[in-house]
Amino acid sequence: MRYLCRVLEKVRRTIAAHGLFEPNDCVLVACSGGPDSVALLAGLSELGRELCIELCVAHVDHGLRPGSERDGELVGRIAARLDLGLRIERIEVPAGPGGVLERAREARYACLEKVADELGCARIAVGHTRGDQAETVLHRLLRGTGIEGLGAIPPRRGRIVRPLLDVGRPEVLEFLRTRGLPWVEDPSNERLEFLRVRLRREVLPLLDDLAPGVEERLAALAAEARGLTEELQRLVEPFAQPSVLTIARAPEGLRPLVVREVLRRLRGDLRELTRAHLEAAARLALDGPRRGEVHLPRGALVRDDDALGWVPGGGHGQVKDSTKAGTKSFG
Repeated sequence: MRYLCRVLEKVRRTIAAHGLFEPNDCVLVACSGGPDSVALLAGLSELGRELCIELCVAHVDHGLRPGSERDGELVGRIAARLDLGLRIERIEVPAGPGGVLERAREARYACLEKVADELGCARIAVGHTRGDQAETVLHRLLRGTGIEGLGAIPPRRGRIVRPLLDVGRPEVLEFLRTRGLPWVEDPSNERLEFLRVRLRREVLPLLDDLAPGVEERLAALAAEARGLTEELQRLVEPFAQPSVLTIARAPEGLRPLVVREVLRRLRGDLRELTRAHLEAAARLALDGPRRGEVHLPRGALVRDDDALGWVPGGGHGQVKDSTKAGTKSFG
C-alpha cells in the first residue's frame, strides 16, 4: 500500500511542478503493455477525475518480433477494465541510418502524433521513469555530451509529457502488483548487444552497489542541467544568428553554445551529433577559414565568409577546409 500511495503522490507532484496538464485536456496515453506504460495508464486513470482530464489509449505495434500482436491484446484487456477506448496502430519501421531501436522510436512518436491529431488530444503521455532518466544521462556521458545533453529526458517537450519521470522501477512494479495489473516484458530489453540494455542491466546495478542511490542522483543532475540550460539559453538568444560576426560578439565562454544553437536552427535538431561533431562545428565558426565546411551526419555546416549555412546530404563527420587541399577526419 505504501508504494501505491507513493507513486500517485509523485505523479501528482510531477504534473503540478511542470504543468503537464490543463483542466479538460484530452490525453493520449501511449501503452506498450510494458510495466511502465501500464502503471502510467492505471495511475492517470485513477487521477483522471481529480485532474479533470479525459484519457484515450494508443498501442503501437512495430511488428519487429513474432507474436507482438499479443501485447496489443493485453493492452486491450487493461483498457477495457479501466473503461477506456483503445486505438491500436500497426506500423512498419523504415530502413535508414541509425539503429533499429532509434528508427522504431521515431516511427512510434510520429504515429502517436498522428493519432493525437485525429482524436483531438492536447497531450501525449509516455511512460519514462527515473531509471530511464539515469540510463540516458550515462548513455550521453559515454557518447560525449555537454550541459544541455546532461538534461537528458525532459518532463515535457511539445505535447509529449512524462508523469512517471520521478518514479523508480521498484515502485512501478509494486504499484502494478497492488492493483493486480498484468504486464509484458519486451525481449529486446534482455539483448546485451544494445548499449542501453547493458547500462540498465549491468552498469547501473553495479554503480548502485558501489554508491547506493545513484539513480536518484543522476536524475537530480539531469534536472539541474535542464535548469542551467534554460538560463544559458536566455544568454545565448541575442547572438544565435548564422553570422560569424554576431557570434563573435558573444562572451568568449558562451560562443560554443551559440554555435550549437545556430547549428540546431539550421539543421532542425542536434540528433546523431556527438561532442566531437559539435566541437568541429565550433572550430569552423570561431577559428576556421573564411570558406570551409564541416561534414556531419545528414549534411554539412558551411561557412562562406561571415555567413553560416546548412547543406543537407550524407556525411559522417569530416572537416574539410575548402581553402586548402585535403580533408581532416575527427572523432
